[in-house]
Amino acid sequence: MNHRSPRRHVADHRNGHRLDVDHARFVLGAGARGPMRVSDLPAFGSTADAW
Repeated sequence: MNHRSPRRHVADHRNGHRLDVDHARFVLGAGARGPMRVSDLPAFGSTADAW
């Protein structure tokens, strides 16, 4: 029996594209606003994109 883990995704903060959570880069303390207009933990596709 093949048990596969469910894929987890986040939205790229710059362009909204779906990213696999294991490959995303997160910026702690960025002050970015999320969809609920509160501080968020933005995800980016690369470390360079986060700067």
